[in-house]
Amino acid sequence: MAQKSMDKKTQSISKEELDERIAILKRFKAILEEQRTKFQEYLRVLEKQHSKIETGDSESALIHSRMEENIVRSINTLQKVAIPLESLYNNFSNTDIASKTPIQALKTELNLLKSKVIEQNSINQTLLKKNIQEVKEQIADTETHNPYKKARSIYAQAIPTANVVQLDI
Repeated sequence: MAQKSMDKKTQSISKEELDERIAILKRFKAILEEQRTKFQEYLRVLEKQHSKIETGDSESALIHSRMEENIVRSINTLQKVAIPLESLYNNFSNTDIASKTPIQALKTELNLLKSKVIEQNSINQTLLKKNIQEVKEQIADTETHNPYKKARSIYAQAIPTANVVQLDI
């Protein structure tokens, strides 16, 4: 009987610990939701960038590229916060509180968004490489068909000039 009461005592947790676990889970969920929002924003930026690359609007593509860098930076920051929170969540995952949170659904959605972002990013990179190759070909074509390529400068003509000047005073 003493053993049974001891097991019950180890399974029950204090109010403070329960509140701490709830706070950790809420924070972890908020971080995952924020990451999801950032990934959705990132995907929209990549899709807009794709259309700008296709139309040849290099200014807008550059602006989208800068926006993309900022979003990636914030996603990395969120990831740094999420990793320790996830380990805390996993420590408490055998409790009833953890099983009631939609963390797993958020993580699944986040992974799906990550794969979409990676796919769109790959498409954009391929398109950019294609455009860069086309520009290189245009430059090479311009250089080969330049009518002034072999023309000499008018200043490079060899005109006899005086070497010595005599002054009589």
